[in-house]
Amino acid sequence: MPCMSNPFFVFTTFIVLSLSFNSFSDRELIKDLPPITSETIRWNMPADIWLYGIPAYLMKGKLYRVDEIEGVRGVSIFDNPKLTGESFQVVSNFELEKKGESVCKNFPYERGEYKAEDAFICFRYSCQSFKEAILDHKNLLINSNGGSDSNYLTQPERFYGNCPYKLDYYYHLFVVGAEEKTIYTAFEADIHDNKQSSLYFRYEDIDKEENYLVVNVNGKKHYADIRRCKKNPSKCGKVNIKYSEFERDWMKMKQHQKNKDLDDLNLLIKELKPCVMKRDIACIKKYVANKETDEGMEHGEYYYIALDINEKSEDLFKELEACLSYDKLLPHLYGMRGIDKVCLFQFRLTGPSPEKTRREEKYGKRVMRIMGVAYPEAVRINSPYTIHYIRK
Repeated sequence: MPCMSNPFFVFTTFIVLSLSFNSFSDRELIKDLPPITSETIRWNMPADIWLYGIPAYLMKGKLYRVDEIEGVRGVSIFDNPKLTGESFQVVSNFELEKKGESVCKNFPYERGEYKAEDAFICFRYSCQSFKEAILDHKNLLINSNGGSDSNYLTQPERFYGNCPYKLDYYYHLFVVGAEEKTIYTAFEADIHDNKQSSLYFRYEDIDKEENYLVVNVNGKKHYADIRRCKKNPSKCGKVNIKYSEFERDWMKMKQHQKNKDLDDLNLLIKELKPCVMKRDIACIKKYVANKETDEGMEHGEYYYIALDINEKSEDLFKELEACLSYDKLLPHLYGMRGIDKVCLFQFRLTGPSPEKTRREEKYGKRVMRIMGVAYPEAVRINSPYTIHYIRK
């Protein structure tokens, strides 16, 4: 974000982040955006975001950005404008520190009693019933104490952690040099990519010498130390985010639903859906990853489990029937909603673009297969971690 390079004064500018959505008005595309509830989160956001990024995925409005600078990512908060005496540090999501120690506690959650048939262990693309899982997988659930349950991870109350200091801030990861500083870009990044973080603060005022931001902590004025920004003006600045990443994803989804311009989904609706309606198993297996052809494949996935498709797979067929429609598209574009599950892709669906055309000219057009039909807990950008679903 550009700033003037005067070493004694940081000149910050408002950057308005907005999108153009062709002939459809923003208001039309966003009019049915659902309120943020546990169910909204569970169905409309990848599970990686439940784990690490919900606040940043929802952030919008006028904020002040402080990037990680020379490996330092925390910002100290004082109770006086002289920035003296005791302070606490904002470090990341759910992480506030004082005197080098975390002051946040785990948000209270109890799994409670459940039946074995109502417990599922979910990886990327697939979920296993607790009753059918091997012992190692069962132990992953038994020993987790509820900390990896989606019933816990999608609680809106958990967004900012159980911390004694309440203030409005956001922690956002990004890949250095990427065209877009989105959560998806950061989570899709290779292990060798240079990832850094930014803190975004909702503020009331800025000191005229730009030593601090006036922020609200527990209903009282406090002062966020931004003095290091003077030496690194390009790493800090005001931003005005018109739409959150979630809103932008929702708007893209609505545009695709109106334009019906996702070639991969068009192909599946045209060719796979008739196969499902006729229960043509041989045909279905051409478009859906299955044990016959995919059990031994290695995608670098953690406990990948291919689908067992046969004459007894009626529940699977009903899910496929329900999900193969533009009306069932989900905003993350990793799949479509069925009855109780999601029909999942390995990659996000994309519309027409010059880059996509060039890739297909070079490597040929690929058929986007459905990698799994599983609960929303299996929808991942990249995360291999176990998430447990306890059906209520």
